This record gives sequence, C-alpha cells and structure tokens, in this order.
Amino acid sequence: MKKRLFSLLVLMSFVGIVNAQMYFNRTTNIPVENGTTLTVPWAGGLNYPIFSNIDLNDDGRQDLFCFDRSDNRVTTYLNNGNAGPDCWEYAPEYENIFPAMTGWAFLYDYNCDEKPDLMTVGFRNNSISQYINDSPPGGLHFTLVDSTMLVNGGAGGPANIFASALLMPNFNDIDNDGDMDIIGQQFQCVGAFAYYKNMTMEHYGVCDSLNDYVLETYSWGKFALRSGAYSNVVIGFFNINCFANPFDQFDMSTAAPMDDTYANIYTIDIDGDGDKDALIGDSQTHNSLLAINTPSSGVDIMTSQDTAFPSYNVPVDIQSFAMHSYVDVDNDQIRDLIVSSYEYENNQGTYYYKNNGTDSIPVFSFIRKDFLSDQMIDVGEAASPTLYDYDNDGLLDLVIANKKKTITPSIFTCGLELYRNTGTSTTPSFEFVTDDFANLIAQNYQGKLSPDFADMDNDGDSDLLIGYETGQIIYYRNDAGTFVFVSAFYMSIDVGNSSSVQIFDINKDGKLDLLLGEKNGTLNYFQNLGSTTVPFFATTPTVSQFGGFSLNVPPTTDSYSTTYIFRQSNDTKLLVTAMNGDIYLYGNIDGNLAGVFTLLDTVASKYLGNRYGPLTSIAGGDLNGDSKDDFVLGLYGGGVQVFYQDIVNSTNTIDQESDIRVFPNPANDQFVVRMKTGSKNVKCAIYDSQSRLISEQLLIDGYSVFNTSKLPAGIYYLHIRSTEMDEVKKIIVTHSK
Repeated sequence: MKKRLFSLLVLMSFVGIVNAQMYFNRTTNIPVENGTTLTVPWAGGLNYPIFSNIDLNDDGRQDLFCFDRSDNRVTTYLNNGNAGPDCWEYAPEYENIFPAMTGWAFLYDYNCDEKPDLMTVGFRNNSISQYINDSPPGGLHFTLVDSTMLVNGGAGGPANIFASALLMPNFNDIDNDGDMDIIGQQFQCVGAFAYYKNMTMEHYGVCDSLNDYVLETYSWGKFALRSGAYSNVVIGFFNINCFANPFDQFDMSTAAPMDDTYANIYTIDIDGDGDKDALIGDSQTHNSLLAINTPSSGVDIMTSQDTAFPSYNVPVDIQSFAMHSYVDVDNDQIRDLIVSSYEYENNQGTYYYKNNGTDSIPVFSFIRKDFLSDQMIDVGEAASPTLYDYDNDGLLDLVIANKKKTITPSIFTCGLELYRNTGTSTTPSFEFVTDDFANLIAQNYQGKLSPDFADMDNDGDSDLLIGYETGQIIYYRNDAGTFVFVSAFYMSIDVGNSSSVQIFDINKDGKLDLLLGEKNGTLNYFQNLGSTTVPFFATTPTVSQFGGFSLNVPPTTDSYSTTYIFRQSNDTKLLVTAMNGDIYLYGNIDGNLAGVFTLLDTVASKYLGNRYGPLTSIAGGDLNGDSKDDFVLGLYGGGVQVFYQDIVNSTNTIDQESDIRVFPNPANDQFVVRMKTGSKNVKCAIYDSQSRLISEQLLIDGYSVFNTSKLPAGIYYLHIRSTEMDEVKKIIVTHSK
C-alpha cells in the first residue's frame, strides 16, 4: 500500500526530471478558521454529493467515500476515530484509485466478502458498470467486472438494466435472500419503479454472480408517483397491467407541486419489520417522500406514505430532487441519513439527520443542512480565487468569487468571500472575514465572477477588475480602502463569453497589462498603451491567441480557460486551466509574445493524483516565503486547493520506493520499463498530456520497450498496473541527441 499511495501523491512518483524542473505539490495542512478550526478546509467544496462507507486504509474503521454529481468528482475521508460528525480527515491520496466516473457512483458489497464494490453509470447508454473491490490486505483496488449489467430479456434476449446519468438506481437485497437486487426508474410505466430480481441465490446458492437478473415487475410496490405533467396520461396511455390497481398511486401532495416523475429511490427498512420501504426524491420537488411497505402474499405493496418525511422531526425541504445516503457519519456504528439535492442548491443542500435509534429501527433527528461542507471552504460553485494583501500586513490574503444558489432555482447571489491570512510569511493560516467583500452582492451579478487586484492608477492601493460571463470586465477603483464602482464595461473590452482576468506586466515595460481567458479556450493579451497612472487598452487584443494555442480539449467544445502568469528569476511562466481539469505549464514566453509557447508540463491531471472537473480557476503568489510562486485552484464544487511549488534539481533520478525502473528519461527514440522483482500480468499504457491513450502492452519477463520515435516531444504518462500495483510515471520525450 505504501508504494501505491506514494505513486498517487501529486508529482511524487515521477522519474527522470530535467534540471531545475518546477513542480507543484498539493498541501492540505494550512489551518482555516471560521468560528472554529475547519477539519477539512481544502477538500474542494460539495454541490450534489452521494455518500458511501468504505474502509479505505484497512484499519477496521469505516471511512467515507463521496461522489459529487455536479462535477463527477470523488473525495475521500479517513475516520480518525473521534466521536461525532467531525471525525473526518481529508485524504486525497485515495481519490485516484477509483476509476473515472460520470453521473453517479455508489458502493455496495454485492459478493458478500465484506468489501464494498463499486457501481456507476455504464459505458453503454442507459446502463450500469460494476467494479469489484479486489483490494489486497492493506491496499485498495477496483477492477471492472461488468461494463453493462444485463437482465434476461425473454424472447428479445438480454438487455441492459436501465440507468442513466440522471436516474440513479438503488442497490439492495429487496427480497432478503442474500444477493443484490436493483430498483430503478423506467418509462414503461411513468412514475413507477422497476424491480430487477437477482436470481443468483436461487440458481447457485451464492451471492457473487453477475448478470443473472430477471425483470420481476415494472411497478415494484404497486404504486406510482402522481405527476403534474402526466396526471391525465398515466391511466389513459399506459397499459393498465402496469399496476395492480390503476388508482393505487401516491400523490407527492402540495410538497411536490411540480413533480415531473424524474425520481431517485432509496430502499430502507424504516420500521424494522423486515421488508424494504422507500425514500423518494423527485425533480422539481422540495420534499422527501416515505412510502411504507406492507407486503401481501409475498408481494411488496406500498400502503401508506409520509409526504413530509420525517414529519415527526424537521422535514426535508431542499430546492429539488432529494438523494438519500444511509451511512454512519458520526462514528457511533449506527447509520445516519444524509439527504442532498441534485438541482439548484449548491451551498446548504446536504441535510444531516442523526440516527438516535438503531440500524434496524432508525429514528432521525435533524442536525444541520451543510454536512461536511461546513468544515471546508465552500463558496457555492465555480470558485474563482485570487491572492491579495487587503490589510497591507505583507501577507497574501485569499479572496474567492462565490456563486450561491440558495434562494430560488433561477436566482444566484454572487460576490467575494475574504479569508484573512493570520499566519506568518512562511506559514500561512486563514480566517474567514466576510462573504461580501467590496459589497458586490447588492449589485445582483448573475454570472461567474473572476477577480484580480492590482494598483491600476499607481496611487498606492490595489484596485479591482472582475472578468464576467458577458465577456466584459467590471472595474472597481480603490479609494482609501473603499471599492467604488466605475464601469461594467472597462475600456469597452469584450472577449466574447466568460472572461477571466489577470493583471500583470507581460512585456516588462513597467506598465500593467491584461491577460484574459475566455469560454472558447483561447487567451487574449491586451498591452497597456497608456501610462502607469493612466492605463489605456485597445478594444481588440494585442495578441488574440496568446501562446498560439487553444485549450478546447475533446470531447468538450469550450474550455473556460483561466490563467496565472508569473515571473520567477526573471523568467516568465504561464499556468492555464482547461475544461478537462488539467493544468498546463508553459514557457518560452519572454521575447516571444506573439509566438507559440512551449508546453513544459502538465502540473495537475488525473495521472498525477488530481481529478478535477470543469470550470476550475487558478491564481497564485508566494504563500510560504520561499521566493517561489505557489498557486490556488478554485473548483466547481465551490472550494479551493493550495499547491506549493518546489524545484527538482536532478537528472534521471530513480524512485527508490518503486519496484519499477523507467530509462532513459528524458527519452529520445525509446524507453525501457523494467521490473526489479517479478510480477505477473503487468500492463503498461502510455498517455499523452490530454489523457489520450497512445499505446499499451504487457511486460514480458519483467521487461518492455516503448518506441517514442514518432511521438511529438512533450510530457507523457506511463500507467503501470497489475493486481499487486498501480503506479504512474511521468515520461519526457525530447528527441535530443
């Protein structure tokens, strides 16, 4: 396990680095205060999370796996053994062990080996993929065993069990025979739920077989959600045989006036009578519906309901589409209830209900509506940070543009959150000050903000420029510590859509220039044609494709690129974010402002232990006083993460912690992969910096040669995987002799 975790730490596992190569290492130990010390401040924020329990580090404690449906991001948390809901420690080293997933992800022990397996959206449309947890002792590992879970289709042959990225099914032992059944929504009977019965126990007497499902019924529980959109259609259009009684439908009542039958279902024995009841959340509804099961002649039948569950306590009241997780979150070995939103709410939409009963007869008591996110920096969604010394104490403070959806589905509050640096020049520490710095919320901005601070008029204080979704720039002048609105269309600059802004003397003439990213993935350089006190910028860019590249990385058509350009030892470097979550480092800038920059590195990617989704935003500065620029990354989940810069001054260094040697590195026409110790079925795959597979092969007798003669010079990633290991090596191809 030590080797696997080592290889997943950011840039810790690469070998063969050229002299004075800079890299950036994620840090999670900077303290943050917000009334109390936050326990997981740098976890990155949460929007639409689903939670599962799993023992990540094989210490006997149940840890926490979280999948955020808003950006398909996994976060993992270790149980430190303390009592209460603040027992979690952010543990990003486990995140990249899970496969890349979209839509939803859920853990359930389908093969009864006491290790939860992984279910997620399938590779085929409207299907399920299943990964077995085949972790060795002390390790964590998942292997794909079924890319499309099938149900026996009778005369029509097998068909995939229906599940979409939107509609997550429920995995549970519905008939209490020991194997995993599936309940999921379908559209043969609108508002009803299909029951896919697992026949493994009936046919084999074991629980670990796959694809032995039959469609038991389209209307499990003999009920359907009454829908506003289909209320006059269900009976008249669909076959009456969908239901035992066509009028046996549950009305979501006034708590769900806009129900449209896109629903999530979670089965749970709520009353301890041995059968499965159902918790349901529906698109456009605010409530959580409880349907109580009273079986008759072995058939599940829902006979009563609680439309404002839990009506005996504080009912769920979220913006829309409640999702349910039954997990132990306070370390008392009794599962609690987490209810989260899947639409509209991005700041306080994760309800925590403590279970004051037992696992078999739960009694839920509302605690708070921001579980876990209250222990991290979370400004809503699409956090856009910048570093700025607002109190002139010589320390960089943290300002983050926020975009919160907490009022109605279509209205945001957008502003700036301020965290003051209360640490020292070498050891930062942040304390929350306000969520409305510069009083922007009252301006009713309804789009993503991208702020930067600099002294535009050379009067001794920093002014504020804000990139905006319109593609324009908003300007606030700093008058003796008060930010005064000047213009929503600064210098008549408009780069199209979703401008990001950075203020920097790009051409080294002593005047502040502008660097603007935009939706289409290109960068725009605006040279300051005025003076240090009266800047002037033309309406069109000095260079309209700065760097000579566009970061529209397939399959996306837009990139929403943001930048951090900096100068270190008088050498200019550029960090740029892309829609796929990667961060690229460019050089060859000085004296080449109208030319093509050189891609030096991919400093954050899924192959380096970072798996970020869309709409990341970057800023930087020297946070720890080592004269090297660090960077802060804003995530779509609403949080931020800090990366310290370090320098490697070595060539062809071999990772002594690894059983693998890769040489020569940098490579010209080829490189060799050799194992120090024997291992069977070792697969090596090389990827480019945009995560595209280049080639793949097995090691033969612990040895393999990769031909790189036809590969463009650049950064590549060698993914080495077997049942005993899972490592990534960075490969540099130079073609230099």
